[in-house]
Amino acid sequence: MSVNEHDRIDQVAVGPDGRLVLVMVEERSYQEGDLAVLSEDFRRKMNSYVHAVRSGYAEELAREHGLVEFTGVDIVLFCDGQPPRVVEQMIGLVNRELSNEGIAARWESWSPGAVGIDVIERALVTEAVEIIGSGWDFALLWVTLVGSSGAAGVQVRRLDGTVVNVRPSEGLLQLLTEHKRASYDAETGTWLSGQISIADPDRYRAAFSNSEISEWMPSPSVDELRAEFTAFSRPDSAIPDWVRRQLS
Repeated sequence: MSVNEHDRIDQVAVGPDGRLVLVMVEERSYQEGDLAVLSEDFRRKMNSYVHAVRSGYAEELAREHGLVEFTGVDIVLFCDGQPPRVVEQMIGLVNRELSNEGIAARWESWSPGAVGIDVIERALVTEAVEIIGSGWDFALLWVTLVGSSGAAGVQVRRLDGTVVNVRPSEGLLQLLTEHKRASYDAETGTWLSGQISIADPDRYRAAFSNSEISEWMPSPSVDELRAEFTAFSRPDSAIPDWVRRQLS
């Protein structure tokens, strides 16, 4: 993700203090990138987030996450390190000028897992529900991602009992990639496949596996398996037996 997606709210969460948290993620490096471009992208993204609060869209998001009333909105930039002075000045301006509207802003250092898994999963469910539309009572979001190859989809049961498959949006695919990266652990690796069962926006169950891929999901090639364990290294003891057989 990067903040050049100006009109997209990257992730949504509810803070322990009852405030709505609107997250923006900048994966491009402020230390190595074009500061003029990055700073302008941040300005436009911040304006979009503020507009979402003032227009009532943030309130709609809050209701979708079970928050009937909230005490304010925190806009949080996750990035790879301290942002440039101009970005910090814009954050400071928001805090000075918009505090009377209940809006606050800050930045936090980005690293794998910096944005909690629960935050990303809420964002996944919100995105899936959005692309499904209305008239359903159950949905299953599934994914397999090994190396650079993967597949995903949303299977939906409509109210009339029919079952249809919905293609994932680009935003959903990006969130799944982010979930995989945030799930990485040096001792166990990260997931190879996963499913999220969705009853409604506030009732869902996520199950991701770092060792199994269901038979009905696409099987990765040997090259993709090698790429996976290069990108997300893990001890030999944590590599599944079925992978060892394919790589031998």
